[in-house]
Amino acid sequence: MKKILFILSFTLLLLAQTTSDGLRLSYHGLGYSPRSIGMGNAFNSVSDDYSAFFFNPAGLGLIKKQEFSFGLDSYTFNNKVKFFNTQTTSDLNNINLSNITYVYPFPTIRGSFVLGLSYNINKDFTEINKHRSINPNSTYISYLTKNLSDTTDIPYFLILRPKNSPSPLTKDLLQTIDNRKDGNLRSLSVAGSLEIDKDLFFGIDIDFINGNYKQSNSFKEEDINGIYSGITLDPSDPKSTNFNNFIMEKQIKWNLAATSFKFGLLYQLKNIARFGFTLGLPTKYEIEENYSENANAVFNNIPLKYPYQYTDKVKYSIITPYNITISASTFKFNTLFALDLKYIDYSKIEIENKEGLSQDFVKKYNDKIINELQSIYDINIGAEHHIYDIGLRLRAGFITQNSAYKSDNSTFNKKFVTFGFGYSLTDYTSFDFGYVYGWWKDIGDNYGSNLSRNYQDVTYKVLKIGISTRF
Repeated sequence: MKKILFILSFTLLLLAQTTSDGLRLSYHGLGYSPRSIGMGNAFNSVSDDYSAFFFNPAGLGLIKKQEFSFGLDSYTFNNKVKFFNTQTTSDLNNINLSNITYVYPFPTIRGSFVLGLSYNINKDFTEINKHRSINPNSTYISYLTKNLSDTTDIPYFLILRPKNSPSPLTKDLLQTIDNRKDGNLRSLSVAGSLEIDKDLFFGIDIDFINGNYKQSNSFKEEDINGIYSGITLDPSDPKSTNFNNFIMEKQIKWNLAATSFKFGLLYQLKNIARFGFTLGLPTKYEIEENYSENANAVFNNIPLKYPYQYTDKVKYSIITPYNITISASTFKFNTLFALDLKYIDYSKIEIENKEGLSQDFVKKYNDKIINELQSIYDINIGAEHHIYDIGLRLRAGFITQNSAYKSDNSTFNKKFVTFGFGYSLTDYTSFDFGYVYGWWKDIGDNYGSNLSRNYQDVTYKVLKIGISTRF
């Protein structure tokens, strides 16, 4: 059996720091309030309940009584994937305690002063991508060979190729891929609002964030049609005859922490309208990443005795860009109408090395972000109709999250339709329900560029329920 050598530079080629990692932390989550979700998250200028922590902390100044709330949410990520001539559908579900929040308005002689404390989960990373088909053009085994004289690569170690020569396994293998992502961001949020002038409120929200993220990738190649039966892949080793399959598995785990700051203004124009503004400062996420990979090959239905294994650990920071939201809302015909416009420049995402990444890698990563990503505007619109006689409030809305990539067309933009309702259980206690249905397209490369490409139609469903009471 060939001896394996571990070289750090080889690991850096396989680590998962890509533009998608920065985007994962920079995209605005859907929040944790069923009321705001029902209104399409067009809530920046409304923010007159515990949702103000997430949207506009200045809105806390509108709360006149103590408020306690909690909620649950459920996420379903469904992915219909086309891979060569086959289509595979899969889904992944997750349930969270979305928030526990307390708000206290202090007695004042004039104006208002309100503080609040919230534990919440404001971002969920659940995703799945499963697909399988025969690839008539390439194999992952061949792709993994970067240098024919390299005796440390996986195909050579697993006798899938001879020394100084490429693998005979070049095409027509069945490729089966199972990629899963899960985890979330959890925040302990402290927020306050002060009425600095009549009907003008200023607020600050500080989030102490911790979270986890896990990405598991399984890649299998099989000779189901016996195309390579009887072929010895490495003539120096007779055990490399009658190839059955090759399996490569990778796993990335993040532990992360950050502190974020958001400032807000809200102006109430008598009983006519409200206007809101928030500034979210750049947030620096400290990430500890554990990476592992293993691979095995089977010949004559016998696995190799010594499979390939590798582990590594690095530390780095991802800095997300600032974001700005402006908003307006008005109440007419027993209906609240609201509009939010949000700006963010994703090309300002940045990575900083802490331990384990080379300066050259960090520079290439940051240059790639500048070259690939762009600034975008997102729009949220929503409405809430009040039926006072029965204590019912009906809601509907629409959310856009435009793609951060310069090269993407509009089919890659995320779009969400939402609806929900609120029902007054008593004069001070209400039950709220919110539902989101989102859809978008995506493209993924299992390796290389357009060598093993999959085309995804994603649907995303979120259900949120909550109870809030004022006293």
